[in-house]
Amino acid sequence: MGLGNLVLNKLTGLGMKNLRTISSKCFGGSSFSSCVDKLDDLKKLGIKRIVDFRAEATLDFAEACKGKGFEYLNFPISSTTKSTRKGFSCVVDDDFFANLKKYISMVNEGDTYVGCQFGLDRTNVAVMLNYLLNPKAPVPKIMSWGQYDKKNVINNLLNTVRRKFIKKLTPEQIKELGLPADYNPYLQKRIAELLKENVYNFVS
Repeated sequence: MGLGNLVLNKLTGLGMKNLRTISSKCFGGSSFSSCVDKLDDLKKLGIKRIVDFRAEATLDFAEACKGKGFEYLNFPISSTTKSTRKGFSCVVDDDFFANLKKYISMVNEGDTYVGCQFGLDRTNVAVMLNYLLNPKAPVPKIMSWGQYDKKNVINNLLNTVRRKFIKKLTPEQIKELGLPADYNPYLQKRIAELLKENVYNFVS
C-alpha cells in the first residue's frame, strides 16, 4: 500500500468523508472544524498545513489550527446552490489572487490537508483551480454526489471555474503563476486530460 493510501485510510478512521489524494503529499476531504479534538491525530499523520475553503470558517477554528502548530489558510469559496445538476456558482473575496497563490504554494509544499464542510462542491472548485492554474499539479480526482452524472458535474465545475475565476486573471497574473503567455491552448490540453481521467476512464 502506498503512502497516500495509508494516509487516506487513517483519515477515514478519523471520520473524514469524501477523501482524495490531490498530489503525492496533499489530501482533501471534509473539514476538521466539527472535530477539532482530532487535530492532534491529523498532525501525527505528518500534516503541517490546512487550507479551509469554507466562507463560514470561524476565527476559533483558525486559532485552534494555529495553536496546534499548523500553517492555516482560509481561502473562502461560497456556493449559491447545492444542486450540481443546476450548476455550481461561487464568489471569492478581494484577496482572491493572493489566496490563490498561497493555496497553490501550500499544495506544492505537501503535507497539506484541504477541504470544505463536506469535501465536495467547494473542494472540487478549489482542486480544479489548482489543476488548471498550477503547472506542477497532477490530474485530480473530481468527486460528485451519488445521484448526479459525473460528466455534467465536471462540465458545470469547468464552466464555473473558467467564468468566475480564470477569466478575471490578468496576463501578468497568469505569468506570475508560471503559466504560458498563450494560456488557452494549455488550458484546453489540461481540460482534455481532466475529462479523460475522470469521465472516460471512470467506472461508477
